[in-house]
Amino acid sequence: MPKVVILDANSRVSLTIVRALGLKGLNVVVVGVDGWRNFCFKSKYSKKNYTFVDYRSNPEGYLDSLISILNKDDVVIPVSINTILFISKHQERLRGVAKFLLPDVDKIDLVNNKANLANLAKELDIPHPRTFILSSLDELSKLNGYLNYPLIIKFRVDQGLYFYPRKRYKIVENKEQLIKSYKEMAACQELPVIQEVVNGDSYAVSMLVDADSNIKASFMHKRIRTYPYRGGPSSLCESCYKKELVDCAKKIVNSIKWKGIINFEFKYDEVSGKFYLIEINPRFWGSLSLAIESDINFPYLLYLILAGKQFDSNMDYQLNKRMRFLVQDMLSATEGIIAHGDLKCFCRFVKDIFSPSIREGTLQINDIKGSLAYLKSKIL
Repeated sequence: MPKVVILDANSRVSLTIVRALGLKGLNVVVVGVDGWRNFCFKSKYSKKNYTFVDYRSNPEGYLDSLISILNKDDVVIPVSINTILFISKHQERLRGVAKFLLPDVDKIDLVNNKANLANLAKELDIPHPRTFILSSLDELSKLNGYLNYPLIIKFRVDQGLYFYPRKRYKIVENKEQLIKSYKEMAACQELPVIQEVVNGDSYAVSMLVDADSNIKASFMHKRIRTYPYRGGPSSLCESCYKKELVDCAKKIVNSIKWKGIINFEFKYDEVSGKFYLIEINPRFWGSLSLAIESDINFPYLLYLILAGKQFDSNMDYQLNKRMRFLVQDMLSATEGIIAHGDLKCFCRFVKDIFSPSIREGTLQINDIKGSLAYLKSKIL
C-alpha cells in the first residue's frame, strides 16, 4: 500500500494531518529530525516513524534518507515553511520518486516574503496596510514624520527562524520603541518590514489548488481569540463565510497561478470599514482542524489529488462551528488579564471551557498518546 509521508513530526499541524489521514485508513508514516520533539511519533495513526539528520546542517543527508524510504506512488506532505521550501528546492531530484504538490521556490517567496506581498497587493489593487520597506538601517531615523502609531514590525520571511509566534513580530507605540525593537529584530534577520496596525476582527481564507490552478477546496474562519493576545494564530475560532474575502483570495490565486495549499489572512478595519490583506501563508495553517470538523478535509483532498482521484470541488461547509486550542487559549487568556487587564477575556475563556458546542482542536481522547506527547512538548 502506498505511503503518505508527513514531515515535521514536531508540529501541531502535522499531528492534525496525521490524524485526518489515519482516520481515512491511509498508510501514514511520519518523519522527524534527530534531537527535536517529535511528538507526532506517538500518534496511534502513525504506522511507522523515521528520524533523519537535521536538514539545516546536513541537507544532502536528509534528502538521501527521505528518498531511501520513498516509492513512486508515495505522497509527501511537508508542513512547515522550512520543509516546504526544502522539498520545493529539490523538486527535480524528487520528481518520479514520490508525489507532491508545491509551486516553485520563487512563487513561494512571492507570497511568503512580506515585502514582495506589499508590492503584489498594490499591483492587484488589493487593500493592504501601509508598509515601509527599508533598504538600510540608516533609513529608520528618517521615517518618523510618515508614521502613525501603533506599528507592527515583522520579519520579511518565516523560514529559518524557528521562533514561537510571539517572537515573530513586535508592536511598538512610539519612536523609541520602534528603533529599539527594529534593531533587535534586524539582528536576527536583515531589514524587517514596518506596517501600520489594523484594528478589528481577523479572518482567514484557506484554499487547496490543483496543479492546473483550479481551486478544489475553500474554507474561511474568524479568529475569536488568538495567542499571542494581540494577534497571532487562533486559540478560539469559528467557521464563517464572506464572499468579498473569498473573491479576493481567488483573484490572487488566479493571478499568480498557484498550486498547493495556501492561506490568506485579512483584518477588518473598524475606522475605514474595509478589509485589508495582512499576510499570505503558503502552507497549512494552525487551525486546520476546524476546517476538517466543518467538513472540508484538506489533507485528504490533497491526497486524492496526488493519487489521481477525481472529486468535485469542495466549497460548502458547516458555518458557525467553533474550535478551541486549549493550551494556546489558556495562554491567551492569561496574557490578556496579566498584561492587558482584560478580565472579560479571561471570564469568557473559563465559560467556554464548559461549552458543549466548542470542540477541542488538538487534545483528542481517541489519540491519547499523541495528545499527551504534544502536552509534554509544551510543558517540558
